[in-house]
Amino acid sequence: MKRISQAEFDAVGENRVAAAIEAAQKKLWDCDKRLLKLDAHERSICFRFAVYLAEQFPEFDVDCEYNRNHDDDDYLKRLKDENLYDIVGREPRFGDEDGLMIMPDVIVHIRDEPMNLLVIEVKKTSSAIPEYKDLFKLNALKNELGYRFARFIKFDVGENCERPGISESYFMK
Repeated sequence: MKRISQAEFDAVGENRVAAAIEAAQKKLWDCDKRLLKLDAHERSICFRFAVYLAEQFPEFDVDCEYNRNHDDDDYLKRLKDENLYDIVGREPRFGDEDGLMIMPDVIVHIRDEPMNLLVIEVKKTSSAIPEYKDLFKLNALKNELGYRFARFIKFDVGENCERPGISESYFMK
């Protein structure tokens, strides 16, 4: 299990996070551009991206579609903003749930600790799902679960995609 001090966590700034994301994006293109050109499933692209992002953050845990929040067995990543129910097209699955369970595409954090550094939502240019849904979810994740940084990345996919395979990539403020 990874452990860092609060001071070490607090010292990680936006410049380091931005540089890490750019390095992971570049390595994804250099090593796995075929996934982008083939328009592979978003989860496949996210996984490879997360592997490369983990190289940039050895002191953190980097997870895809992670549904836990700290070490409580019943403490899932749940968002309470009821506007999100309409946006994602569903409500909590069980009547006694206190919010909508959300699994972010990629997160950088310390498992079992309230140290949520970065949450990333990914979309492909071929996706038919409106972008505003991902942006709303990303904003809710940042605000409700206390991620310091939130980043939206849209991967350019298809046979004609060009280096670096990124259509958009920016921090949510």
